Formats: sequence, structure tokens, C-alpha cells
Amino acid sequence: MAEQETTTAADQADVTHSDKPAAATWPAAATWPAAATKPGAATKQAAGNASADGGAEALGLRKRRWLKYLPGSRAFWLHTLVSLHDVTMAGLAVLLAFALRFDWSLSAMLRLRGDIVIALAIAMPVSVLVYRFHRLHRGIWRFASVRDLLIISLCAAWVAVALGLVGFFGSQWVLIPRSIPFLVLVLLPAMLGGPRMLYRMVRDGRLIAPPFMATGNRKVPVLVMGEGNDVQAFIRANQIGEDSSYFVVGILTDEPSYQGGELLGVPVLGTLSDLALVIRKLERRERKPRRLVLSNAVLKHDVDQIDSQVFAVAQELGLSVARLSRVDRLTNALEGDGPSLAPISLEDILGREPRRFDISPLSQRLEGQVALVTGAGGSIGSELCRQICALGVRELVLLEASEFNLYAIEIELRQAYPDLAIRPLLANIRDRDHMHRIMAETKPRAVFHAAALKHVPLVELNPCEATLTNVIGTRNLVDAAAGQGVESFVLVSTDKAVNPSSLMGATKRLAEKVVQRAALEHHDTRFMAVRFGNVLGSSGSVVPLFRQQLERGGPITVTHPEMTRFFMTIPEAVALILQAYAIGSQAAPVAFEASSDDEAAGSRSKIFVLDMGQPVKILDLAKQMIRLAGFRPGTDIEIKFTGVRPGEKLYEELFYDSESLDATPVAGLMISRGDGHRALSGVEVLEALQAVAERGDVQHLRTLMQEAVASYTPSPDL
Repeated sequence: MAEQETTTAADQADVTHSDKPAAATWPAAATWPAAATKPGAATKQAAGNASADGGAEALGLRKRRWLKYLPGSRAFWLHTLVSLHDVTMAGLAVLLAFALRFDWSLSAMLRLRGDIVIALAIAMPVSVLVYRFHRLHRGIWRFASVRDLLIISLCAAWVAVALGLVGFFGSQWVLIPRSIPFLVLVLLPAMLGGPRMLYRMVRDGRLIAPPFMATGNRKVPVLVMGEGNDVQAFIRANQIGEDSSYFVVGILTDEPSYQGGELLGVPVLGTLSDLALVIRKLERRERKPRRLVLSNAVLKHDVDQIDSQVFAVAQELGLSVARLSRVDRLTNALEGDGPSLAPISLEDILGREPRRFDISPLSQRLEGQVALVTGAGGSIGSELCRQICALGVRELVLLEASEFNLYAIEIELRQAYPDLAIRPLLANIRDRDHMHRIMAETKPRAVFHAAALKHVPLVELNPCEATLTNVIGTRNLVDAAAGQGVESFVLVSTDKAVNPSSLMGATKRLAEKVVQRAALEHHDTRFMAVRFGNVLGSSGSVVPLFRQQLERGGPITVTHPEMTRFFMTIPEAVALILQAYAIGSQAAPVAFEASSDDEAAGSRSKIFVLDMGQPVKILDLAKQMIRLAGFRPGTDIEIKFTGVRPGEKLYEELFYDSESLDATPVAGLMISRGDGHRALSGVEVLEALQAVAERGDVQHLRTLMQEAVASYTPSPDL
């Protein structure tokens, strides 16, 4: 209701300002009420009032801050007691230094009592100054650390220097032996730091019981695997946290220097390969852990090694597995503080290290230029926009059919690159005339075509829509780009275009053929396609689905136990697309003689193939995600097989058998060559496909698609 009233008031204000009467009807300045001002002046007055209110609020905060330290407040008495303690320790350190210097001789001390008083009169005021300067009195003893000890040592050094200077330059009036400053330098840090460390140890409970036994009956026993700052922070947080959930019974690490040692009182029990033996030993001592905790250092190991040494053993012993969250990343405020356990990210089970590419050299091609990205709000398109912005383009054109996706990526890019010209265009690539107008108005140097309908089961149910978008939309963009002399055109393709069994794969293969045909007909534009498999975490992929099913407690649905897919992270896939663009744009396209259209298409247009590594079984991926969420596959979380859906294959391919792959200067990027590069025989097939798709004639559409893509074998379920 309040929101509705606010909107109404705003609407009325807009009407008032937009429908102002003629100038003659506005009252003169003298006739305005004293408490009011003219429109515009009211805004300034409100801003001034807000500024004054903000200043008053800031002043109030400063007052409340100092009120805490007024006599009678708890903070005042606490800081006073700490200061008195520290100054007293400075005096005692001087007395103890003289006692040590003169072998605890009382007669010698009495004979030098005047010099001792002078030394105290120097050390104690100086200590007050240096303590105040370094804010030693504000340190919280509960969390005393090495940093506090360093500050204490620095304060002791200043006191020792003061005593040394007085003893050296005032030797005619006072006797301060040269050993006194050095003794103070040793004694004072111990006398200041000792009580602080003792207080912390008492509060942590370390003087009462070993840290891994304290309140252990109420905590979950865990075994930590690995080393590093995250392990140390996790152990410390669970030692001092009164409401912490875990206690660490031991550590396993392959670091040789850690073997036989302890970390914060927790013993190092062996290496990763000793997991089964260590668990049996702990079980005999009635300290068997219920969970294995992997550090980020362990996750850098080879995935096969982790699977054989950790997950297989954990499953056999009935242990759940979790990972440590990064200590340098923020988490939701409701999740508690301190290092926590988190599910493993998909990058950790990729089967290989994600590749890192330096795309900065590509800036020479796009810096100061205009780039256009279709499907700019999608998984691949949005990452393309992010990486292209980093290359210093003059203007980035975002072409997207989804209003919300376009809004989201525009807001993100404007915040990250406020000085970059960004042009968001809500448009459908099916509209041929609109595509030509956009190309004519924006005049991009490079077009990255990522817009497509990609979800296999949905495309099988909506074949006409997919054909109009994936095939006809690509043709519209290709013709518009060639007509405006765009330098480079990059089609984002898929491994499902190789020997397609789905209509989605067939439409993407036909889109590749459209690009190859354009390379034959238009010599001023460099046309290329980039073919790759699944990307981790993309919208509509299996990974977000598994996460949602895990959050609901299962079951996890897998189509077939033998189904495999290629996986790659979105950033590395996009980086390779940009690398392919740079390589494909280097050589100027020139006309040449060829024995056939197929040979010419294969020579002039380029299909780049990304090295996706080894294929991953979807069933293994599901089991891995279940384990790393802290559950046991088949026991805690059920895995249900739903059957292969129409259009799906058990495995995907990245290239045809008749194609050969040539290496490029970029590792992980190859060029496909061979008679798999068959261009379209003519545009008639596209016109026929468009006509039957617009009529909604599905059967005729599938027949024409098989004629256009000879390798297309529809699913027998269709």
C-alpha cells in the first residue's frame, strides 16, 4: 500500500511539472509562501537539509564514540586498567634489569637508588607515550596475536633506546649501566606479552584440555586433508568458537616437512595415501572422524589421485566429504563467521586444470573498435561481453531478445566499465530488416554470434522455432554483416552439430554451412565458427539441475549410466573463442581457385575446435557432486535413471571422421579441415525451410533438414 501511494505521488509530481501553465500564470517570486520555494529550489533546499542532517548524524556518531571513553564507562575502566598494567610492567622491567645486573644485591640496589629512580622516571613516561602512539591499550587480549607481540617489542625498543640515550649522554649525572637497556629490551616484551598470551590460552581452553578434545562430545569429529592458511583458520575457529560445530582429530598432508608435527595442537597423522590406515587407528582409539575435510591445496592434485585416495576410501568407510571455503571470500551473513565447510565447485572436478589465457594481446584488433554480441545476456554471450570490454573496445553493442537478460548484462557492464559506450538493443535475429538496420547503424568491426536455442528436449518439441532462430537468424546476420563489410564474423557452434541426432544439432550444423557458404560468396568478411561441448554452470545445463536436486534432498536424475559429455568452464571457452577470432582474422581473405565449393569452403572459412579434455560420465559427475556435498550416493541421496530423451546421444563428438585437426599457436585450440566442410548447395533450401517453419509443418521440416544435413539421423523416438 505504501508503495502504491509513493507511486501515485510521483505520478502527480510528473503531471504537475510536465503540464505547467503558461509563464504568465505562474505567480511572481514575491507571491510564493515564505516556507516554500520554486520548483528546483525546493530540490536544492532538500539536498541542503539532507547534507545538514548527514553532518549532524556524523557529528552524533563521533560524540557517541568518545562517550564510550568517559569516566564511568566500561571501556574507560578497561583501557585504564590495561594502561596501568603496561606502565607498571615497564617499571618492574627496569627494577628487574637492575637486580639482574647487580646479582640481586640489595646493598648495591640501595646504593644506586637515586639512579634507579631516574631510570624509572625515564622509562615509565616514555612507555606511556609509545603505548599511546601504538594504541597498545586498545588491543583485545582475547585475540592477542603475533602482531600484538611485534607492537610490544617495538614499544620495548623505544623504552630501551630512551634509557640508553640518557645513560650515554648523561653519564656525568646518572649511572645507567650499558646492559640495562638490553635487559629491558628482553624483559619488557615478556612481561607485556606473557599475560596477554596466558589470558588467551585460558579463554581458549588450551590449559584445560587438548584442543581436539574440548567439548568434543558435542562436536562433529573431522579429519582435515591438506595444509595452508585455510586449514589453520579452520582449526583455530573451531578451537575458540564456543558454538563451533567441528573438532579436528588430525591432519593428513603430503608435505614432508609437516610429517610427525602438530598444527595448533592437532597432530599430523600421515599422508593422503595413509587415509584408510589412519581411519582404522582413530577408530580403535574411539576418535573416528565422521567427515573428511579437503583443503584448497588438496584440490590442486590430479583428480584421479583424489578420486582413488580420497573419494573411493571415503565411500568404502562411510565418510562424507566436504571442502573448506576460501578464507579470503565473503559469505552470507546468516551463515555464521569464521572458515566454514562448502560444497566443492564444479571447476574442482573438471578432470583437468582450467586453462588460463592471456587475451590482452587481442586488444590490438578490438581496441578503439565497435564489437557486436548476439545473445548478449546468455551464459556464453555475457562472458563474451565481459572479456571484450576488457580489451578496450570503443563501443559494445548488446543484441538480445530477452528483456531481463539484456537489462542484467547492461547494468553489470555499466557498473564495471562506466566510461565505455554500451548500446543495448532489444531485437530478434529472425527479423531480417532489423538486422540490416542494426549493422548499418552500428558498423561493428567484429560480430560474435552466440544467440541460439540450445536446449535439446525443448528444441525437439519446438522444431520450427529452433529452425527460424538457429538457421534463418544466422543467415540474416551473415547477410547483414557481409552487406556492411564487417571485418570478422564468429559463429558459436556446438559439438552436437557433429553427426547430429537432435534437431538442435542439425540446426547448428546447418548454421555452420551458412557461414561456410558466406565465405565463398563474400570475400571482404572473414567468416569462422567455433565448436565446443558443454560449459559448466551454463543456463539449462545439467550442473544447476543437480544442485537444485541436491538442495531438495534428491533424488538426482540421470538419463543413462553410460552417457558422457565434454565439459569446459565458461571463461576458458570464451577466451578460446576470442583466440580463434584473432587467428581467423589475421590472414586477409582473398579470392582463389578451388576444385569444388566444398574445398573452397573448407579453405576460406574456418571451423575451430576447442580441446575439451576427456569426456566425463554424467553418472560420475552426479556421484561426485553428492559426495562433495557431504552425502553418500545411493545411501543418503538416491540416483534415478530416467532414460535417454528424444534427440540425445550417449556421447558427443567434436569433429567428423572425415575431418582432420591441425594445431594452432594457441594450446587447446585446433582447426578442423576435411570434407566435413560441405557448404550449402544454394539458398533454395533455406527459403524452403523458412517457409515450412513459418507454416508449422513439422514433418516436412524434418524431411528438409535431413536433405540439407546428410549426417542428421533423427532419434528413433520421434
